[in-house]
Amino acid sequence: KELEKGTGNKKLIEQKSETLTALQKQIAELQTKCRENEKLLKIKKGNDSELQKLGKEIQEMKKQRVDLLKNMRAENKKFQQFKNAKNKEIVQLKRFEEKKRADLYKQAAAQQRSANVMKRRYEEAQTMNKRL
Repeated sequence: KELEKGTGNKKLIEQKSETLTALQKQIAELQTKCRENEKLLKIKKGNDSELQKLGKEIQEMKKQRVDLLKNMRAENKKFQQFKNAKNKEIVQLKRFEEKKRADLYKQAAAQQRSANVMKRRYEEAQTMNKRL
């Protein structure tokens, strides 16, 4: 019986030892998995913060784009107003120039008529003087 008891104890000890080894192996595997999970969590946190940072940059770029478009529209409107004012000024100057040209033409024509009248009167006076 003692032999059986000793063999039984040995079996029990071996069984417990195998169980202990298996459990230690399982603990080691779980610890490795835990470390891997911690690394993955750190990577995920880094990725999340990078994603948040990039999201903010995208929002800022969108805001800058909107502001730029507003500025472009405002500058375009301002330029169109400037262009329209200059075109209006050019039209007014052309009208003024045309009016001046017409006035000069009228003055030249009137002066020519006056010169013709004076010439005719002079000739008539010369003819009268010859008769006398």
